[in-house]
Amino acid sequence: MPPAGGGSTLRGFTSWRFRDRHSLLLSADWRVLANHFMDIVAFYDAGKVVSDTSDLDLEGLKSNYGLGFRLHGPISTPLRIDFAKSNEGLQMVFSAKAAF
Repeated sequence: MPPAGGGSTLRGFTSWRFRDRHSLLLSADWRVLANHFMDIVAFYDAGKVVSDTSDLDLEGLKSNYGLGFRLHGPISTPLRIDFAKSNEGLQMVFSAKAAF
């Protein structure tokens, strides 16, 4: 069953927070190049999981927003740090891969 919550989906919720048969995830990032090795990112995520595909609509979405930093080289992004705020509190995400 697809999960929602954690560093690669709804960053403002703990990993595996929501699980069901079908999922919908909407995510937007706005990146600003701070220098050659770091980007600053503002983001917004929204999504939900449902048991029936007829419930995959835009009503009742869980959402979060936040600020992140991407440390990168010319070929890859070895470190991603995100601070995400949801109605369940503040989450900090450390990752060695892209958000999506």
